[in-house]
Amino acid sequence: MKKWLLISLVFLGGCIYNFRGFATVEYGSITINPFTNNTLRYGLEDIFYENTVDEFIRDGRIKLLEGGAETVLSVVITDYKNKPFTFDEYENIKEYRIDVELTLSYLKGDGEGIWERTLKEWVTYDSSLTEDDGIQSLAEKVASSIVRTVLE
Repeated sequence: MKKWLLISLVFLGGCIYNFRGFATVEYGSITINPFTNNTLRYGLEDIFYENTVDEFIRDGRIKLLEGGAETVLSVVITDYKNKPFTFDEYENIKEYRIDVELTLSYLKGDGEGIWERTLKEWVTYDSSLTEDDGIQSLAEKVASSIVRTVLE
């Protein structure tokens, strides 16, 4: 009995469930243009861009180049809303919700279009936090979604 338990643990311990290693990436390199912000919320383009670059580096499946890459990603932030989301029994705000909409354009290095998509994401954050805290959380979520959209 102990022998089978040991064999089972060794076998199960060697199994890793991960999608990342199996995804085939069609292109080997990407340039990410600075993001464009068409909203009234100042600074979104920088924090979203930085988080997206960091996420591509962390992912590691495609080489990030400043120019001359096989593909180019352009992102426009088209909508941003920060509104109260939940309230306590005294009508005090407990959480806020931030919604963002972005347009992603993915092109070959020669300018030929591969695809264009709209991405919508949202997060909630506690009223004890700042809007900037919520934006950081949203930027991380958006970056993950952009990498997933481009590479999978």
